[in-house]
Amino acid sequence: MEVVLSVYISDHLLHLHDAAQPVGTDYDWPDTTFSVNNGGDVCIRLDRAAGRVVVVLSSYTFDPDEPGEDRPFALPELDPPYWQHWDHIERGVINLSGEIILCDSWHDSVTGTDMVPFGLCHLLIFFGGLGSGDYDSDNGADYLKLVIWPVAPDEPWAFEPVVLKQWQRPDGDDRSTVAQNARAGRSESELLASLASPDESEQLHALLALGALGTETAIQALQAFAASAKDHDDEAQQIATSALGLAGDAALDALHSLLLSPSASVLIRALQVFRDRGQISARWPNITACLRSPEPEVRQWAVSSFSELKQPADLSLLAPLMASGNSDQQHTALQALERWQSGSDGGPPRLLPVELLAQVRALDGSGEQVKARVVGWESLGEVAARVLGGERNKRSPPSG
Repeated sequence: MEVVLSVYISDHLLHLHDAAQPVGTDYDWPDTTFSVNNGGDVCIRLDRAAGRVVVVLSSYTFDPDEPGEDRPFALPELDPPYWQHWDHIERGVINLSGEIILCDSWHDSVTGTDMVPFGLCHLLIFFGGLGSGDYDSDNGADYLKLVIWPVAPDEPWAFEPVVLKQWQRPDGDDRSTVAQNARAGRSESELLASLASPDESEQLHALLALGALGTETAIQALQAFAASAKDHDDEAQQIATSALGLAGDAALDALHSLLLSPSASVLIRALQVFRDRGQISARWPNITACLRSPEPEVRQWAVSSFSELKQPADLSLLAPLMASGNSDQQHTALQALERWQSGSDGGPPRLLPVELLAQVRALDGSGEQVKARVVGWESLGEVAARVLGGERNKRSPPSG
């Protein structure tokens, strides 16, 4: 049986925990990517710090009515040819009661399932898309596959994990190399055909490889996949959206169209790609539409994206935040304006457009301290402009 989940992680860690055991926070930090604590808690260390990760969970159980079912399984995932599309693979053993939970280190977000066997079980962990995102962001196209099956009677086993395939981080920041395992020499047409595979993992490999390939045809296929909510799992759509980020600026138009998607997961991933590529600007008006999303998490990401504006022409994007009536959005807009005015965003100190300053002065009860600083900066700027302008006129001849 197989299910695809989207699980939130924090502090680099994903916990696979037996539901019958008390959930605690006392665990050993894994030295590599995998450690087992007390036989019932698997602590998986990921390549990035936080955010949602797509997990394909496959489980196999013995059928006591079938002769020979007490022998070890011959799983396709144990066959080395199956490993070629994965970046990193580890194997261990966990003791289960028949139900597990997947959660982050603080157990703020918990995903549970009762589709797993009970007793001593083997566990295979496959890592794909490693290195496809930023260390501290949720913009990557990374994903996991967990395979669980019972330890057969008299079969040797050990809790100590074993690395079956070791990932090597590519040199430099070139993300086009992160999908080399996912592609594994396949042509564009072969990758496109894999998008229709009934194997969820095969789909994810193809999405990642097409993003790194970055051709016009690949971008169109990823855009169609991410937009087709009726045909694909929401989790796979997340990977398709993040994979578009690997295609570079050529995929920005496709990502912009996805900012009107009904899927909150797709919207959030697209916003993250725009933000992390420094593309939050007036050139992409659909970003503003995310402020009106019915999903609070989408609105939160949109607001936080607008806090990093640097170009004068893009300040108009802050007007909807200040007119929203939402104190958090107004506060974020004021903070962005203050950074822009003072030059703390990396640019020189600047004066606000008149219409934005009027909006700031009209705000009532939202971040009064920041509002006062924004108005104060503006007053200082106006005085400085007059003084500097006067000094310049004194020193320069009329013809200058």
